[in-house]
Amino acid sequence: MQYEDRVFGVHTIEEPIILELLETKAMQRLRGIDQSGYPHPFFPELVPHSRFEHSVGVYLLLKKYNASLYEQISGLLHDLSHTVFSHCGDYLLGDCDAQKEQTHHDLFFSSFLLQTDVPRVLEKYGFSAEDFFDDTNFPLREKLLPDLCADRIDYALRTAVSSNKWDGERVQSTLSRLQVEENQWIFSDLEAAREYGQLFAEMNTNYYTHFLSVVMHYAVTECLRYCLEQSYIRYDDLYTTDAEVLDKVKRYLDDPRLVILFARMHDATCAVHDPDQFHEKIFCKSRVVDPLCYHRGEVVRLSFCDPSWERFVREERHPKVYSLRFVESVGLSRM
Repeated sequence: MQYEDRVFGVHTIEEPIILELLETKAMQRLRGIDQSGYPHPFFPELVPHSRFEHSVGVYLLLKKYNASLYEQISGLLHDLSHTVFSHCGDYLLGDCDAQKEQTHHDLFFSSFLLQTDVPRVLEKYGFSAEDFFDDTNFPLREKLLPDLCADRIDYALRTAVSSNKWDGERVQSTLSRLQVEENQWIFSDLEAAREYGQLFAEMNTNYYTHFLSVVMHYAVTECLRYCLEQSYIRYDDLYTTDAEVLDKVKRYLDDPRLVILFARMHDATCAVHDPDQFHEKIFCKSRVVDPLCYHRGEVVRLSFCDPSWERFVREERHPKVYSLRFVESVGLSRM
């Protein structure tokens, strides 16, 4: 199978288990879930990219760096339990801690995986679903911030390419200076670590923790919550696709309250940050990395060589908090 990835280029996928997993309903569902949530009204410059693309990207990255097939499979499957509109699920189904960490999908990955058609394929090739429950078994795929991991490397590069910040040539140049040693991702030189760290910081500032990202997540959440309360959608619908849920929501746009909430989902000016007078205080996970690199013959962190980066990492690791005040909705005419 020839697979063309917008970040990593054209790859041949031949492993039978990977080919069968790609065709499962659980994996195919991820094609209909936007990696960024519901970005177009808020970040129109961002080319849509799905959880499926990201998941395959993590797999390709692990394969490129000779991770075990076991870990490659984990990279492919790691996002199966995401709800529609990605991290909107943290705001809809979780508490403020879920907002700060954006890990709601991780908390019930195991139970979700067991309900899918994936275990049948795993068992066919000698694996079991339980083999993939413990993230500590996958040190290249998943690590705690501020360390690098395949998941983190892919989504930052994917955002950079989708926002036209970096192109494929720049990505390949970065990867050529990235290596794996003893389950650690290490850049070959300080400058490569600095370039990637700065790129990651820019993606965090411009997208992941941007005020408009918070507005997007909360506007989508409030619309979905209201639809659940009114039985316009069901809980199970949250595990279908973005388009399927939107189609169901649109059937009830004769409801005046829903008209307002739906309009907010399509209006980047629907809210302001107002600490003195606000409707809701919202937290947002902040992501920052402190890459390892070779410097003067030793493996060190970027922050070891750059005290300003150490201060930056310390400050940026804390969740952001915004005080949202919604202004008059513009209505459906602007959508």
